[in-house]
Amino acid sequence: MTGEAGMGKSRLIQVIAEEAASRLMFQCTSLHSDNPLWPVVQQLPSTAALIERVTGPVESRDTGRLRREIIAAMAAQVLAAAHDEPALVVCEDAQWVDRATLELLRRLAVAEAPLLLVVTSRPEGELRLGAAASVHRIVLRRLDDRAAGALLASVAGPNRLATRVRNEILARSDGVPLFIEEMSKAVLDAGSPGKLVSVPATLRDSLIARLDVSPLVKAVAQIASCIGRNFTEKLLLQVADIPQAELQEGLAGLLGRGLHPDNSGSSMRSCAILPTRAC
Repeated sequence: MTGEAGMGKSRLIQVIAEEAASRLMFQCTSLHSDNPLWPVVQQLPSTAALIERVTGPVESRDTGRLRREIIAAMAAQVLAAAHDEPALVVCEDAQWVDRATLELLRRLAVAEAPLLLVVTSRPEGELRLGAAASVHRIVLRRLDDRAAGALLASVAGPNRLATRVRNEILARSDGVPLFIEEMSKAVLDAGSPGKLVSVPATLRDSLIARLDVSPLVKAVAQIASCIGRNFTEKLLLQVADIPQAELQEGLAGLLGRGLHPDNSGSSMRSCAILPTRAC
């Protein structure tokens, strides 16, 4: 699945994951694009020990063969989850995937198992997972005027946006679903959907406007964005100089503003585009 940032790739993954009984989520990052199998080891810590067992005395092993053995062992471990019930494997932001993880994905893509593999990537990082009949490429494009208007109406709900506000949101969002949602929510959070309010000029301005509604929510968001893409409440409590009751109130405020827990249910995703203080 390919598409520009903000096209809804992660949202589709979230919907798919909610229907999967067994799922495994790999997250690629530009910071570790040269680190072999980093996304896999982060989700399957046991694979680190697996690598050590397969590696053995490196001096006496052929490097190419060793690499193939490691990837084959990891593929077997992932596929084992699909023996009892259909499994979902997701790899997000694969424009930053390392070569070893890409080879693993290619193996999974042609495996004869009840497994759904979903790989998301931006257009500049288009991947080739093979020519098997089971491999399908989906391109997410910007919304046309009709679809953009429908999305705006669904976000606004029963609130009736002023015509000038509606038109300005559609013009500035340029068909990007995330922009439509965030700008609309910023206007709704301002509490004046039917008045001639100022529409944020950019997505960053939209997020700042929504967070500025509550100093506590903004403070929690700033700290969370310094931690990274995912974080637990326990970790946030350890690094934040905020009483637990206030921290939970701030987290509840973030959830109310559309920042949802990740698929594991134990942590919450923070956006890299959130305005942050120096980290």
